[in-house]
Amino acid sequence: MPTESRLGGPTDLTMEALRVAEERSRAYLRNLANRSVYPGESALAALAQFHEPFPDQRCHPADVVRMLDEFGSPATVATAGGRYFGFVIGGALPATLAASWLASAWDQNSAFRVMSPVVAEIEEVVLRWVCEIFGIPDDCEGGIVTCATAANFTALAAARHALLARSGWNVAEDGMFGAPPIEVVVGDEVHASVLKALNLAGFGQRRVKRVPTDAQGRMRADRLPKLAKNSLVCIQAGNVNTGSFDPAAEVCRWAHDHEAWVHVDGAFGLWAAASANYRHLVAGFEMADSWATDAHKWPNANYDCGIVLARDAAALRAAMTISAAYLQPGARREPANQTPDASRRARAVELWAALKSLGKQGLAELVERTCALARRFAAGLRDAGYEVLNDVVINQVLVSFGRAETTQEVMRRVQEDGICWCGGTVWQGKTAMRISVSSWATSEEDVEKRETRVAQPSPAVCCRWLDQLKGRSYSNPRQTSPILGSHSRGRLCHTILLVLATPPTYATHPPAHRHRAHRARPLRGPGQSPRGRACRPLRVPIREAYAASPQHGRDVLPEAHHRDKRRDSHSESRARTARAPECRLPAREFRLTRVPVIKFSVLQHPSLQ
Repeated sequence: MPTESRLGGPTDLTMEALRVAEERSRAYLRNLANRSVYPGESALAALAQFHEPFPDQRCHPADVVRMLDEFGSPATVATAGGRYFGFVIGGALPATLAASWLASAWDQNSAFRVMSPVVAEIEEVVLRWVCEIFGIPDDCEGGIVTCATAANFTALAAARHALLARSGWNVAEDGMFGAPPIEVVVGDEVHASVLKALNLAGFGQRRVKRVPTDAQGRMRADRLPKLAKNSLVCIQAGNVNTGSFDPAAEVCRWAHDHEAWVHVDGAFGLWAAASANYRHLVAGFEMADSWATDAHKWPNANYDCGIVLARDAAALRAAMTISAAYLQPGARREPANQTPDASRRARAVELWAALKSLGKQGLAELVERTCALARRFAAGLRDAGYEVLNDVVINQVLVSFGRAETTQEVMRRVQEDGICWCGGTVWQGKTAMRISVSSWATSEEDVEKRETRVAQPSPAVCCRWLDQLKGRSYSNPRQTSPILGSHSRGRLCHTILLVLATPPTYATHPPAHRHRAHRARPLRGPGQSPRGRACRPLRVPIREAYAASPQHGRDVLPEAHHRDKRRDSHSESRARTARAPECRLPAREFRLTRVPVIKFSVLQHPSLQ
């Protein structure tokens, strides 16, 4: 590769590298809508290009950027686009992306005010804004860290210092060995980051008491245990699976009656306070003593950006202050004395840019729009016949596709398909797909097309399900279900296998007493008359719906809408089929012969796009 000698000096080198980075970044962002959300096998294999010996010679900065884009960009996950619904990952607002470029050019160390007056000032401003959004006193102290895990740890360290000080113990001087015990209370569905933070702070798992939760994962106020004085209680705003909120007001009153410290893990849920329509969900959380949240989730600041806030400013500073002969802090707030980090990048700049660009109106609209899109996702999946496990109170959706194996297979198919990306979870013993709508870039079109794709089993999955039907019998055929493969006492509970296609056409079948090879009546589309069209043998492509006949396990019957007796014809039962979309798999067809009339109950599904 060329060396830097081809350019005149360091400024020229920088300008050339930035020009290439800008061109490549623009191309990357323009292509987000057309690429797979998750990288393909070839892109992952190309990462081997980075595995090389440490170079002997210099490499031109622009060529470094070109190589990074050539082999790195295809292997990224498209979280910056609108089709990523995994975990709770937001995109990066335009203002935050541009501010990140500028902050990188500044190259500021934001540890102390003397190192970067602008970052220290912006950090104070933006923390005051966050307090206003959450409805907590603006004299709370806080800091900007990497993520909610670091924010939880920072807050719990402050709580540890304050609680032990009440018992006459100076943890900064004497450590945790021999310290008075601190009882810790959490909900049964506490997030793993809180448990990690508790371990880092030296509390240990044996001191943690778990409070039972309700059907949505909320801490049950009626099951709160007896509480020792000077305990630590952790509640959550936004369950990571369901999005539900603990009963903060009741828990805070109970805890404060026992002089306990209440900490809020609100990685994303606390931002619901920005919307008048969802603010009621966070009522009572302002009564807590400390809060942890992420700005790279719902507010869509760049990664990484977490926020910690504490009511007891002295406890936070006592737990985090760093001192040395060469460090001479000023009279004003010093960022390094509020967090575990000393040297750090200027995260406050990107957070400020996000909130400045949105304003109160824009942040409220972001919260409300993503919640509405989540509800739309849930409604589409319910209409498709799948089970939405949670009450969709904010932007989180949990959906089950039947058995654990089926749900896992659907998730695998969705992820490999690349149209969107959704993650999985096990919640209250049930395997589910977890959908989080968190990005400013997600549109109604993204949700409409992706909910359709998520709701459809692949041909390979359907072939396996069809094989499972052979030789099996049914329970009540009037049961409505879109999934095959769920069993009860050895019997197949679900009666219909769905492979979705559109537009629907219809075929009529002979009465039950006609047990002979037959020709189906003419196919017709919706609103078309079957008369006057030539008859042909009915063949069902694999991309349509099947069910095995209880009387003839080897036969296949197209899916049919259940009809009550008032609408049934005396001579025939209509079975619904669908015109199959183009399929890359080898064509597989089944001729229907000796098919008895059986009424099946199924749900109508959207088409493949």
